[in-house]
Amino acid sequence: MPTNTSITVRDGTTGIAEEAFENCSKLTSITLSNSLKTIGYRAFYYCTGLTSITLSDGVTTIGDYAFSDCSGLTSMSFKNVTTIGENAFYYCTGLVSITFSNSLKTIRCETFSGCSSLVSIIIPNSVTTIEYMAFDGCSALTSIAISNSVTTIGEGAFYNCGSLTSIDFPNSLTAIGSFAFHNCSNLASINIPNNITIIERETFKNTGVTSISLPNNVTSIRNSAFSFCGDLISITIPNLVTSIGSYAFSYCSGLKTVRVAATIPPVAGTDAFSNVNKTTCVLEVPIGSKAAYQAANIWNEFWNINEVDFPSVTPQYEAANLKIYAVGNELRIEGGESNKTIQIFNISGTLLSTEKLSGGNTMTLPFLAKGIYIVKIDGSALKIML
Repeated sequence: MPTNTSITVRDGTTGIAEEAFENCSKLTSITLSNSLKTIGYRAFYYCTGLTSITLSDGVTTIGDYAFSDCSGLTSMSFKNVTTIGENAFYYCTGLVSITFSNSLKTIRCETFSGCSSLVSIIIPNSVTTIEYMAFDGCSALTSIAISNSVTTIGEGAFYNCGSLTSIDFPNSLTAIGSFAFHNCSNLASINIPNNITIIERETFKNTGVTSISLPNNVTSIRNSAFSFCGDLISITIPNLVTSIGSYAFSYCSGLKTVRVAATIPPVAGTDAFSNVNKTTCVLEVPIGSKAAYQAANIWNEFWNINEVDFPSVTPQYEAANLKIYAVGNELRIEGGESNKTIQIFNISGTLLSTEKLSGGNTMTLPFLAKGIYIVKIDGSALKIML
């Protein structure tokens, strides 16, 4: 095993072999040749003294576990790298920042799992898939910018990212895996894109979300999808949903309103709303369907079932690709130009909320009081009645 503190890879070298410098804990710096193209499996595994490495422009491939457990590494810029292997930077606990290349297609399984100092991530336009547990345990992560090329977020991709407060999903997204955001306890704002049809098991379990309006294409909510979301106040379930899994909303102790747009009650699994105060939480259902909900298992546990007119949903404002709806005590905004500022005022002119539109996604703003609100967007002011 080499005992050097610094290494220079000679010109003409095209690859660093598997396990070449594994467990070289005294190694602090590496100079790579311009001819280098590949860094092999576990090449620098457990090089705990390594604090920085500058990849040469020719490097395109980093193998599985290549820098795993390099706890002293603080930053990485991937330049022209097209492939980063599984667990390549697993438990690099000192890693604060990463810059991806625009050639990367996939962020592999557990690539950055346990990088507990990583603060922010920008996913480039080239990436289509974020795989299983890719950023699991990145406990300092506060922001993620996901490009509009990403179609799949894998199981547990951001599991245990407890500092994450918000995320804007791209319109391109078609699948979010099971427990993808489980234990993101400070995640208070999510806008689920319209292409999502299934909310998988434990996807948003134990998050800090306060209000959820699921997109109209959702057909199924799986087991424990939103369980232990104690800050959740309201949930709107669209009319295509036919099944709600066991414990889907269990321990959502703050729930005040459950709004279900389906005239036929979705089949609800065991304890779907356990530890929700069903004596005070209001269940809102379409006009003419109250009797069906009173006769249906789980739904008949709610003491207050009210029939409401689901504005099937006629927007109070519609222009170009922007629609604004009043649904119960929520303001729902669909479409609009991404990153446009929208402001919500009460009738007295007090600013209540400032938000950024997220393109084709649906944004839901909950209000606890009925009344008239002023919505200002792109220089125009609108009156909306809840």
